[in-house]
Amino acid sequence: MKRLNVTNGYVCCPVENRQGLLLELLNRHYDQQDKAWNKKIVIVFSHDNCVRFYTELFQRLKQLPIIPLLKANLKSQGGLDDYSLFLEAETAVIAVSTRTALQLPGLTADKIIQYEPPLSLQSVSSLSSMCSDYLLFLRPQEVSFVEELRRSGGALSSMSEQFVPWDSVRKLPKQKVQQWYKNIHSMNINSKAAYKAYMDSIRDHQLSDIFNLEGVLIKEVALITPMLPPCM
Repeated sequence: MKRLNVTNGYVCCPVENRQGLLLELLNRHYDQQDKAWNKKIVIVFSHDNCVRFYTELFQRLKQLPIIPLLKANLKSQGGLDDYSLFLEAETAVIAVSTRTALQLPGLTADKIIQYEPPLSLQSVSSLSSMCSDYLLFLRPQEVSFVEELRRSGGALSSMSEQFVPWDSVRKLPKQKVQQWYKNIHSMNINSKAAYKAYMDSIRDHQLSDIFNLEGVLIKEVALITPMLPPCM
């Protein structure tokens, strides 16, 4: 496959700014007046439960029409109808797990945002070949992954840091979101499932010297994906 890449970048993102930055990036590509996206974007998570959680969260916050594509869609009859619409559309946004994204036939996009840890160096290489702009979110303790990418050679050797003026990135309205977790059943269930899925993906990661639970606090993960009440 011919590489489509123009930009391979990463952002070293403070925990408290992760969701706000992702939401801001998406907002830049959505016209609230016309109710339309201006690019084809894929957001990549570690697990289907995280896909469910974030698509609901951003729909409630900003009414962003992000299409969740789950592993079950790959096998069910008519399950890839939404994906077919994405392929045919000039602009749209889908959210998938890494494993699902790698199995989607003919996947291409203007931008792929790897929000949660990639499976491997090869998965980054494969996904970045499907877009013209690949952006990888990393926590500060995961930045050594970039050196692994650079040593792997090819297009990934030019992986560059994208600097963000953090003071201008708005944080999510914590009290409002926590109230949703308390009162909306689907958000309560999805948040707990996504929390567990994210923690499991870190604990079981094959690149355990980079992606691991060392130094990861329950409070920190709750900030990354504010799934738990403040008391937890």
